[in-house]
Amino acid sequence: MSGVESTSDMSIVGEDHPSVSQSIGTSEHGAPSGKDGKGPGDLLRRAIAAAAQSTTETGWTWYSDKLTCLQIVEHAIGANPKSTAISHMQFVGAEGKPIGISLKALSKSWEIQQHWDGPREEGLENLRSRKGSWRWTKFRRLLDFSLSGVQGNASPLRLLAYSFFLPRSVVAELRQIVVDHIVTADAEGKPTLNREADIFSWKDIREPDDVSSSSTEYILSVKKAYEKWVKQCSEFCKIAEDKMTQLESCEDYSNPVLLLRRWSSLYKKAGHVEFSRVVEEEAFLCGKLSETKGLTLDWSFRACLFELFLQSCPRAHNHDSGFGSLVNDVRNKSTSPQDVLSKLQATALQNKESSIDDYLGLVTTKVTSRENHRPKRQSDYQSAIPMAKRSKTQPGYKNTARDTQKRASEVFRLPASEIALRKERGLCFKCNQHGHIASECPKKTPYAVEKNKQRISDASTNSQSAYLQDSVELPTNVNSGGRMGNANETDASVMLTDNKDQQKLAVTTVMGSTCPCPKSGQYLILRAGIDSMAGVNMVKQGIVNKLKCTESRTQNPVVIHGVNSVSKLDRECTIYISLHDRQAKLSFAICRDISLPNSVDLLIGKPSFGLLGIDLVLPSPAEQDAIKKPSLSRTKEEMIRYGETYLVELLQKPYALPGASKYQGTLQRLEKAPDSIDVSDHPRQLYKYVITWNDKDLRAPKSSVGALGGSYDYSYPILNSMTDSQQREFQLEVDNFIKHKWWVPETDDQRLNDSADIMGNVCTFPVSQSLLKSTKVRPCTDCRSLNATLPQASYDGFPIFESISLVRARWSSDYTLAFLDLSKAFYRLHLGNNKALRILSNNKRYTCHRVAFGLIFGPAALSGAVLTLLNTSFSALLGRKIECNSTRDFIDLVPDLFVVPYYDDVVVWGNARLVQRFTDILVEIAPLMGAEFPETKQDWLTNKEQQGSTPNRVYRHLGCNWSRDEEGNLRIECIVPSRSSIIIPNPMSRTDAFRLGGYLYDPLRLHPSARLSADVLRRWFGKSEGGNKRKAWQKKWPLTDSTWSMVSKLMDNAYLDGYGSCQHNQIGSPRFIVAFCDASNEGWGLLLYAVEDEYDPSSDVFPPKEKLIEAHAGEWDDKKVNYHVNRKEAITLHRTMKAITEWLPRFMLDVRQRLQVSIYCDNSSAVAWANKGSVSMRSYDKVALQRLSESMSDMRRDCQLQFSVTLNVKYIQGLKNTIADRLSRSDIRSHMLPPLKSNTRKTPTPKEPDETDYLIVVYGVVM
Repeated sequence: MSGVESTSDMSIVGEDHPSVSQSIGTSEHGAPSGKDGKGPGDLLRRAIAAAAQSTTETGWTWYSDKLTCLQIVEHAIGANPKSTAISHMQFVGAEGKPIGISLKALSKSWEIQQHWDGPREEGLENLRSRKGSWRWTKFRRLLDFSLSGVQGNASPLRLLAYSFFLPRSVVAELRQIVVDHIVTADAEGKPTLNREADIFSWKDIREPDDVSSSSTEYILSVKKAYEKWVKQCSEFCKIAEDKMTQLESCEDYSNPVLLLRRWSSLYKKAGHVEFSRVVEEEAFLCGKLSETKGLTLDWSFRACLFELFLQSCPRAHNHDSGFGSLVNDVRNKSTSPQDVLSKLQATALQNKESSIDDYLGLVTTKVTSRENHRPKRQSDYQSAIPMAKRSKTQPGYKNTARDTQKRASEVFRLPASEIALRKERGLCFKCNQHGHIASECPKKTPYAVEKNKQRISDASTNSQSAYLQDSVELPTNVNSGGRMGNANETDASVMLTDNKDQQKLAVTTVMGSTCPCPKSGQYLILRAGIDSMAGVNMVKQGIVNKLKCTESRTQNPVVIHGVNSVSKLDRECTIYISLHDRQAKLSFAICRDISLPNSVDLLIGKPSFGLLGIDLVLPSPAEQDAIKKPSLSRTKEEMIRYGETYLVELLQKPYALPGASKYQGTLQRLEKAPDSIDVSDHPRQLYKYVITWNDKDLRAPKSSVGALGGSYDYSYPILNSMTDSQQREFQLEVDNFIKHKWWVPETDDQRLNDSADIMGNVCTFPVSQSLLKSTKVRPCTDCRSLNATLPQASYDGFPIFESISLVRARWSSDYTLAFLDLSKAFYRLHLGNNKALRILSNNKRYTCHRVAFGLIFGPAALSGAVLTLLNTSFSALLGRKIECNSTRDFIDLVPDLFVVPYYDDVVVWGNARLVQRFTDILVEIAPLMGAEFPETKQDWLTNKEQQGSTPNRVYRHLGCNWSRDEEGNLRIECIVPSRSSIIIPNPMSRTDAFRLGGYLYDPLRLHPSARLSADVLRRWFGKSEGGNKRKAWQKKWPLTDSTWSMVSKLMDNAYLDGYGSCQHNQIGSPRFIVAFCDASNEGWGLLLYAVEDEYDPSSDVFPPKEKLIEAHAGEWDDKKVNYHVNRKEAITLHRTMKAITEWLPRFMLDVRQRLQVSIYCDNSSAVAWANKGSVSMRSYDKVALQRLSESMSDMRRDCQLQFSVTLNVKYIQGLKNTIADRLSRSDIRSHMLPPLKSNTRKTPTPKEPDETDYLIVVYGVVM
C-alpha cells in the first residue's frame, strides 16, 4: 500500500518501504503527531481516529436490494464510509501521484473507460467507451499500473474497479456473489447482514487501545484481519477475472480461426512493416493460439512463417546468395524469435547496414509523430484522427482553443429567427415537430452501422476503421455500383490525374477514409463532393498546385453565387477522372480554397455525372404507421390502446417527483392477492402509483418540533366544539376512508403483529369549509412532527394566479373550457416499502398505507401522478411518446390545446374537438392508475356549437366563478363576501385578524387595495407578542375606539376599486403592454395594462380599467423603509420589469411577436439607471444600486434575446402618474396602528354579533 496516509504509529507499510518516512508524523486529519507520538496532539489524533472509526460500524440499515454492485462493494470493503484499512490504499495516477480511491479520478488519469455494456451508475456518467473499442487485456494492464503504489495485495481496490468498469453481465454475477457472502438468514428466516463475513474483517483494523502499539498481539491481530480481508477480495476478483476470460473468448477478435488467419498472413507485411513489430505480433498471436485446445504451433512450423516473410522482402529480389543462406539458417537452425532477430542483426552489421529494416529493404513513409518524432506505424494511420475533428465523446478528446461550436442556424441551415421561433414553441430544429429534439429526431438519417464491405486486411491488426464522419458538411460518396451510396461505405474512390504518366491522385468521397493505393506512384488522401445543384466542376487552388496542373484563362468566366458571397472564376484546368471502369477528362474551374467547404477538395457538378456513370436515386417515401401520425383521424379506441401500451412501458421505472428530487414515483402493478395490502380503488385499476424515498435522506428532528403537536390525539375536543351536523359530516368522511380501506382500524393485537413500517403517529382533525364546497368538513392530518424529519419537497406546478392568467392570455371566443377534478386524489397514492402512518382521530387509531393530506411530499406526489397521467394522455393523442418532466410543460405541446393542472384540478381549454378528445382519453386512462374524474366533478364552458339551447352555467374553480357570455367571452368573478357581512371582532385575536385577511382574496391580482389591506392587517398582528405559540394566536387583544375605526376603514379601503362586484374577461390580442410604477416613503405601487392602441403619456387619461392585467400595492418593510426615495423607486421599477418578463411567455407566440412594452416611472434617476445599466454616484447605496441597475439591464437583454421584445423605460411626470402614486400612498399603514403589547388599554367592545354574523365568521375561508 502507498503509505501516504496513516491512522496510527504502527503503519502496515514495512519500515524499509520508501514511503515510511513520509507517513511518520502525518495523521489522517493532517495534524502533526510529534516525535515520540505520545504528546497531546497525538492523543487528539487518536481520539479523532477512534471516533471516525466508530462511524464505519456495519449494520443492516445500509443494505438494500436497489443498491448497485458498486455501492454494495463500497460498503463491503470499507470504502464507504472510509475505514482505517482502506485509507492505506490509493490508486496512483499516470503522473505517479496518489489520487485516492475515486473511480472517476482513476478514469480521468489513466483514460480507463467503462465497458460499453457496463452498468449505469449515478455520478459516474460519460465514462462509457464506444462499442467495440473496449479490451479486457488493456483495461487490466492499465489497472495494474494504477495499483503499482499499493504494497502487497491490492485486491480490495481491484474489486472496487471491477464492480463498475466490467460488462453488465459480469458485474451482475459479481454482485450476487458478494451479496451471498454478506447476507445470511437469522433465526426467523429473515435476511440479515452477516457481520462475521471475512470481507468485513477491516472492522478489526483500528487504532490500538493503549499506547503500546508495538505489542506483538496487536500486530498479529491486525495481520490476521488484513489477510482475511484481502484474501476474500482476491477470491471475488478471481471469479470476475475468470468470467471475463470466458467472455473474451467469445469475441470475434479472439476467435482462433481469425487469429490463425492473421498469423498466417503476417508474411504479407514484408517490406511495409518493421521486422521487430512482425516478431512482436507473431509472438502475441502464438500466445493467444496456444490457449486453443487441439492446436499446437511448434517452432519448426513457426520458422516456416519467418522463412516466407524473408523471401517476400525486397532484399530477396536481388538474388543475393548470402541472403539465401541466411533464410536457410532461419528455417533450419533458429530456435526462437529472438534467435532470428540475433541472426538478422549480425548479418545487417556485416553488410554495413544500420538496422535490420534497412538490410531487408523496408519501405516506410517518413511521416513523424508529434509526440516522439518517430515514423508513424501503420496502426497510427488507422487510428489517428486530427484533434480538431475528433468527437467529444471519443477517448482522448481534449478541448482546444481551435475547437469552436457552430450556431444552430449554421448546423441546420435555418435563419436565426426561425431557430428562435422553433425553440420558443418547443419544436424540433430539424423536422419542425413537437415531442423531441433534433438529436432524437425520427427523421434524422442515421449513420450506417453496417461493417466495412472491404475484405478484412490481412496486413492490419485492427479491423475497425477509426475514422469519424465530419459535421453537416459531410459529403456523400459513390459506391461500386456508380450510385450515390451511404456515407460510411469506404469502397468508393475517384482516381484523378492531370497526365496519365504524371503523379496520380486518389480522392475518396468519405472524409478520412483511405482508398486503394496504386502500386506505383504516390498519392494524396483528399475529398471529392458530388453536387447535383452545381453546373460546373470546381477544384481548390491548393490541389491544383499539388498536382502541378496547367492553368488557362477561360473564355466565359463563371460567376458563383454563394450564401454570403459572389465569386468570379476565370481560370480552369483539365484533370483525368477514373471512377471504377469509367474514365473521363473533365474541366475544372479553379477557386480559392475558402470557396469550398472544408470537407471537400473538389466538386463534381451534375453535367459530369453521365460521363462517370453517377446516378441519383431518391428513396421512396416510407409508409408511416398510422398510430404514429399526430392526427385525430385515429379512433378514440386506438388512442386509448396506445396509452395503455405506454403505461406498460412505464412500469417499475422510478422518476423523481417534480419539485422533490429526493422522492421517486414509480408505476407498479396492483397486487390483488388476498393477503396483499393493495386495495383496488376502481374496478378497472391495474396499476398503482407508489412514492418512495431513501431513508438516508431523512433529516434530524428539531427539539422544538414536538411542541407543534401531531404525535397525540387532540381532535376530540375540536370535534366536540362543532355542531352536530359538522360532526356527522366529519364522521361520514372517516367512514368513507374506512370503506375504501384507506384507513384500517387498529386493535391492540393487530398493532403488535403488524408488519408495516410505521413512520410515526399523526393526528387527523376536522376543518370546516365553505358551504359552497362539496366537502363541508375536511379531515386534515397534522404531520408537522413527521414532516420535520422527511426530506424537503415543494410543489412545482403553476400557482392559481399563473393558471388563471394563462387562460385569460390564451383565450379565443370559439374555445371550449373544461374543469376536471380528481376525486380523493391524495389517498389514491401509495406509500412504498411497506411504510404506513398511524392516524389518531377521535380517540381511535388507524393504519394508513396511502399519502395522507398533510404530508410534506403530498403535493409533489400528486404532481408526479398527474404528470404521468398527462404524459400518457398526450402520448395516446399524438401517437408518440411524450415524456415531459414538469406539469408546466403541457401549455405549448399541441397547438390550440392547453392543459394546466393545479394539484388535483386539471384545466383544459382550446379547440373544442381537441379538448373533447383529450378529456375522453384522460378520463379513460385515469382509472387504470386508480384515479378517477367523476362526472359530478367535470364542468364545461362550451362554445356556441356545443352549447345549443342549453345556457352555460357558472362554475366555481380556482377561487373564482367562471362563465362565458353569448359572444364566447370569458367572465371571471372574484368570490368575496360583502362588506356588510364582515364583522370586526373586539377584542381580536391573531387568528381573527388572519381570518379577516383571508376574506380579501384576490386570485387575479387585479385588486391591489384589497391585498394591501390584508397584508397590513397580517403584518400588524404578526408582530404581536408571544411568538408563534398557540397561546399567542388565541390571545384576545382589546382595541380602542380609534384603533377599531382604523381597522374598519382599512377593510373599507379594500372595496374601493370595485372589489366584490367585479367581472373580468380574457385579455385578447393586445399590441402594447403599458406599465406604471411609483414609490413613496411609506409604500409602492405598480400597474400593468394590455391595450390595443399606443398610450399617449401626455394625456391625463389612463388605460381603461378593463385592460388591467396585474396590479400591486405594498408597504416597505422595516429595513427598506429607511432607504433613499430614489432607491425605492428603482426597486419598484425592477419589480415592474420582472412582472412584465413573467407575463411575456403567457401570451401566444403570434401575440408576443408584435408586442411593444412601455414602462413609465416618474423618477428620472431610476429611469436612467434602468436604461444605462450603470450608476454614477457617490453614496452608501452605490453598490446596491449598481447591482439593481445591472439586473434591470439583464432583464432587458434577456427579453430581447428570448422574446424579441424591447422593454422601453420612459419618464413620466408625477402629475400624470396618479393611480400608481395613489397605490403607493395608502392612508393606513401598519406602522400607524398601535403595537399589540400587554399594556394595551382595554375599551368597551361594540355590539355583539348576532347569530347570522357569527355563522359567517365561523365559515370564513382562507382561500
